[in-house]
Order: sequence, then structure tokens, then C-alpha cells
Amino acid sequence: MRIKELNLKAVGPFTNRIISFSTTSPGLHIVFGANEAGKSSSLRALQSLLFGFHRSSPDNFLHSYKNLLVGGLLENKNGDSLYFYRRKGSKNDLLDIDLNPLAPEELNRFLHGMDQDVFKSAYGLDHAALMRGGEGNTGSKRGGRAVPVCRRCGDIFSQASDCRAWRRGRLSVQAKGQ
Repeated sequence: MRIKELNLKAVGPFTNRIISFSTTSPGLHIVFGANEAGKSSSLRALQSLLFGFHRSSPDNFLHSYKNLLVGGLLENKNGDSLYFYRRKGSKNDLLDIDLNPLAPEELNRFLHGMDQDVFKSAYGLDHAALMRGGEGNTGSKRGGRAVPVCRRCGDIFSQASDCRAWRRGRLSVQAKGQ
């Protein structure tokens, strides 16, 4: 499954904001920004899209619970795509592109049985998970600190530091921050 787009219709600090993850080749997307830029809210929105809003979601400070809405575009390895929305609610919270109820089986075709815990530990790493060093995953040590390791990719920081594009991007970000 590839996440092609996250549509932050009404969630957290966002109204009608779209984050595009479109690319022609598979890869790793790293979302970064200043404090209070909405990184954690975006990650929670993605988790809410895929698995439903938490009963006591903290993302109602701009929009009321009844108006929370997030959308997204997923693509599977066969090239099939699904654009859908999720609203906060306990019934008919999964919606198609026209905001009509969508059968959960339609989304399950893309998730392949992945649950929220697997998503969080394998894909939705936040700052706290990175600082823990991927506890529960196979980890490595770098400078005495644990480093998260992906079962398919290995030590993500070693691979990233060996990648010219990563170094160029990091230098570009550092230059813009000065």
C-alpha cells in the first residue's frame, strides 16, 4: 500500500490542507517542521483515516468532534486506488469520495490485515518512538544510542547517511534554517 495523499479537511489545526506523497518510485517520506507546525496532528490524522478517530481525540480544538474529517488516497501494488474519507463517529464513519458510507472491506483490501499497532511501529514513527530507538523492533546501536531498524531496510540512519540525495536534502534544510 502506498499513501498518495492525505487530505486534512477538518482536523487539528488544519482546514482543507492536502499533503501529497505522490512519487513515481517507492521511498521513505519524512515529515519535518518547526514546533507546533502540525507534524503530530498530521500523523494522528493519517492514523485516524486508516483506523478511525480515537474516542477522545485531541484534534477538536479548531473543529468540533462532529465536524472532524480527514481524507486520503491509497494505492496498492496492482495499481488500484481508493480515495476515501473518515469522520469521527461510531457508525458509518468510513466514507467514499462522495461522502457516502463505504464498506470497511473496501479499505481492508489495501490494509491487508494491518492494524494500528503494526502501523505505528512500522510506518508511523513519531519523535517519541525514534527516541526510544524502536523498542520492540530489532535495533542497532549508534554512539551508544539505540537506532530504529526496519526489518526490510536495516538501519535507516546508516542508509540515509550513505544516500547522496539525503545528504543534499539535509544540507539544504540546514541552509534554509540559517
